[in-house]
Amino acid sequence: MIVVAWPSGAPIDRVRLRRPTITAALITALASPTYAAGANPGEWDQGFAELLHQQARVASVGYRLTTANRGLCDTLQPEAGWVVQDPTEYKPDMRSAAIRFFKMDSGYTVMLVVPDGPAARAGVLAGDAITAIDARPVVEPARAIAQQPASTARIDAFSAAMDAAMARGRTIVSVNRGGKTLDLALVPAIGCASRTDLSLAPGFDSYADGVAATITIDMVRYARDDDELAVVLGHETAHNVHHDHPAAGLRKGRIEAGAVGTRESEIEADYTDLYLMARAGYDYHKAADFWRRFGRDHGLGILASPSHPGWTRRARLAQATASEIDAKQASGAPLVPNLGLFDGIRKAPH
Repeated sequence: MIVVAWPSGAPIDRVRLRRPTITAALITALASPTYAAGANPGEWDQGFAELLHQQARVASVGYRLTTANRGLCDTLQPEAGWVVQDPTEYKPDMRSAAIRFFKMDSGYTVMLVVPDGPAARAGVLAGDAITAIDARPVVEPARAIAQQPASTARIDAFSAAMDAAMARGRTIVSVNRGGKTLDLALVPAIGCASRTDLSLAPGFDSYADGVAATITIDMVRYARDDDELAVVLGHETAHNVHHDHPAAGLRKGRIEAGAVGTRESEIEADYTDLYLMARAGYDYHKAADFWRRFGRDHGLGILASPSHPGWTRRARLAQATASEIDAKQASGAPLVPNLGLFDGIRKAPH
């Protein structure tokens, strides 16, 4: 899912349910820092291409982190391994350009497919137009879609329908590809209940709300490779695995609601982060250098807050955790964090 911005002062869990639509200004700004009103379609295409590239990185890393670590999570969810979008997510002044670039002529369209994920194994391709879920049509006439105001209502409804179908197991996804209808059998993967979202809000930021790990596109760009991207997404995913900030209605967290942003929870999320990375096959040794570089470049931001450990301490903790993981791998010990939350997993037979 793509998130545009957080309305000032709004509760995180409420914002998640009312995510804003995508504007031409935001998309064009991705391609041109000198954006001005009245951008031409060519500039929009540059923004769309940048959005697609960075969304693919986020989706792939998020999928690996959640599915590889399902054994550490007490709350799970089915995953398709794709990103689907709808024309009504885009404002009218850019909707036709988005439809043309992403080939969204028929409504719900596959934006991208995570390599070797359930959708990819089912034969789903980027650009496929989704017409039905388990034989239940999800198509509206193109004219009706074009006339709808910008809203996330349709994509929210699709996501809910797809989640419900995947919760039952094998799901038949019908797609239109080049004028032909194909019925594809998608067997969902199981992962930790932590969605991964890309935000177009400005700034180097990431956050967790108990439901999703969200990262801004500036932070994605800052990550030199997917290992560094996993450092940031793994930290926010760890908050959700720890239940540090339960969403509305979820009050079973190990720490009281609102614990994200306390120094203890941040240190523990950094610690679990490296385990999530290791289990997903990412180079967790890069975490220390990432925090050193980020601290030097942006040390006056969140890392200067009393709620977060400073970047020098963060780097030292990352080094110590990497050494701990190295020792476990050398001895054949299970890669389970040494936190009380995981006692039952760590003590179970392996």
